[in-house]
Amino acid sequence: MQKRILQALLFLTILLIGTSGTRSNSAQSLQQPQPVKPISILEKNTLFTVYGRTFNFAPILGHLGAYQGFEDMDKDIQPWIRDIKKRNDNKGVIPAVHLIYAMAIPCKPKDDCLLYLEGMKKNIVSDYIEPAAKRGWMVVLDTQIGKSNPVQQVKRILDKGYLKYENVAVALDPEFRVHPGRQLPGIPIGTIQASQINEAQKMLDDYARAQKSPQKKILKRKS
Repeated sequence: MQKRILQALLFLTILLIGTSGTRSNSAQSLQQPQPVKPISILEKNTLFTVYGRTFNFAPILGHLGAYQGFEDMDKDIQPWIRDIKKRNDNKGVIPAVHLIYAMAIPCKPKDDCLLYLEGMKKNIVSDYIEPAAKRGWMVVLDTQIGKSNPVQQVKRILDKGYLKYENVAVALDPEFRVHPGRQLPGIPIGTIQASQINEAQKMLDDYARAQKSPQKKILKRKS
């Protein structure tokens, strides 16, 4: 009889130890800290962007072209920055150089109807991205889509390495998307699908996670 009682107690002790260990391991796994999600700078800031092809080029394309460079732009926008800060609900204001990175042009056979900025600027990084970063400014690379699509355009910008810089964002300008069977951008006014934007945004999200960098949002330009 005593032998059976001892066996039962031994079994119960083993069971309790095993259960306690399982609970302890479960509790530890539940208490493990979760990785912090990258946050977009737009959570606490407003972008003040000046649009155009480049500095000192074709102001008709955007006011950025009326400036000689960063110093010229900085002097001109400061009154605007001050006024925005007064009404900005305690958010910061970040100036941005908004470049027409891919400009829509009349189509030629087998092209995407886009003229890329690399064709006229030797080094976008040294001319714009790095000087902007030193000032705490952003650079927005804007694509007018042409016969391309959001995913192809985001992939190109990623492949060029521009998005490894935390002060670079992407903007989509669907107005100049070329309709099937047409040869002129923006006639009629172009559109893109929400699903295309979502797919491109997912590409950016995946990139940001892989690089452990702040989240990059797609900006949609309104004309």
